[in-house]
Amino acid sequence: MDPHDSFPGRLNRLLHLFNEHDFAACVSLGTVMADSRQIHPAQALMLACAAVMVGDNMALARGLSDLPHMDRMNAEAATVCAEFKEKFIAVRTAAAFAQGDYAAVLGFLEITRHIDPAIAHIFPEASRCRNQSHVWEPRGNAPSSLLSFRASAPGTERSRRVLFLCRKFFYGPASRLHDAGPRFKRAFDRAGWPCTLVDPGYEDRSPRGVNARRLLDVTVEATPDVVVFDACGIHVEFPELIEFLIKVRGMCPDVRMVFLHFDPWIKQQWAFMRAIATLFDAVWCPFPAAEVLQTPELRDKVTFIPFPVGVGLDELPVVERQDVAAFQGAVAAPNFSRAFWMVSLQLAQSRVESRVTTHLDDGLDPIDSYRHYLSRFQTVERLVNFSLRSDGSRIVTGRTFEAIYAGTCLLQEHADDLAYYFVPFLHYLPFTTFEDLQKAFTYCEQEPKEALAVRERAQEFYLEKYEDRKLVRYLEHVLYGT
Repeated sequence: MDPHDSFPGRLNRLLHLFNEHDFAACVSLGTVMADSRQIHPAQALMLACAAVMVGDNMALARGLSDLPHMDRMNAEAATVCAEFKEKFIAVRTAAAFAQGDYAAVLGFLEITRHIDPAIAHIFPEASRCRNQSHVWEPRGNAPSSLLSFRASAPGTERSRRVLFLCRKFFYGPASRLHDAGPRFKRAFDRAGWPCTLVDPGYEDRSPRGVNARRLLDVTVEATPDVVVFDACGIHVEFPELIEFLIKVRGMCPDVRMVFLHFDPWIKQQWAFMRAIATLFDAVWCPFPAAEVLQTPELRDKVTFIPFPVGVGLDELPVVERQDVAAFQGAVAAPNFSRAFWMVSLQLAQSRVESRVTTHLDDGLDPIDSYRHYLSRFQTVERLVNFSLRSDGSRIVTGRTFEAIYAGTCLLQEHADDLAYYFVPFLHYLPFTTFEDLQKAFTYCEQEPKEALAVRERAQEFYLEKYEDRKLVRYLEHVLYGT
């Protein structure tokens, strides 16, 4: 037998064609292999994915039929499927959505339903795009695990100088200016903690190297009482960071060091987080359900205080809300399931505006840009927010807090973290599946007074508990015990 006609030879050839993006040839060879019963999870996935890329529904069905059922996958097959989802399906789904190729999005949804239990649960085949007409009833106030935060005692507050070492851009100088630094600075300033904001890796828009000496010079010049360090946003070699932290401890023993982390769901950063946590006084990371934060190195250092908004409600325009729901956020590979939601909602003729955002440079001051983003929440009655990430984790995004702060009724996909901050059905309407969300829409439309009560209660609760100045007082208690 010609080695190229053997199963390993054909599989290698198929992989080569797939990597070369010759998807038409991939479909041809994958189909030949399927007809010859040369079946393998990688072969079936490549055939199905290539079929989506060339719009061949028959080949897609053939590839899907040859995939082993999730419940019967061995470890090798499960690994192959997970890698395909992360490296190809997530990327291509996001790209297809951006290009308006909704047929491809639905094709990738079919594939993902076969290999990902979470997606299969959200979008069961029988009801994925059907408009649900029966009424959804809230189940009362579900059990909640609301966190309580201690503020510094009245009369003990002090002015503290803050140095915030924070990323300047989202993805380098070609992207827009990151709003986190300016928002935190505003919150600190308004609470009486004057804040110096520095990205040591940039001079204006020109990058520069960051080492221990650079970090130390910036810190000494600022003479801070508190240093907040965006550890995964400031790019510095690990030995240089350790040297900086040790030297700061020696030179400025009274300075409080705060490790701030925006994305604890990224598992590639867990080892780094555990390695440096002991050199900080506190780890600020509002994700109580994150697995990494339960590890011995982090659990005694972490504070789950929410991040500040930095823009007052009085800075937002007063506008009349439209009686519609909206999704407002990015659709990218790490959150590619959002494309499945949005296309399925469109097919179900749901009244949901799609407001897809990007991190491209908009030419605006970061606070002006953020204020514009936040003000759009006030133009609709309801905001839909999704939590699922490509690795299967579910997180609360900044939008979760921002929507409630802006007085919008939040419809939120399940995320364990959320019950630590708000009470489901009292402060927001939760959903887990596509059918759940359809029912929630129907409920809001049929019971507008109840939906209004949810958003009013939630905003009142937010302002009472999570207003920016209070968050700073919570942090003061964590750092100084006052």
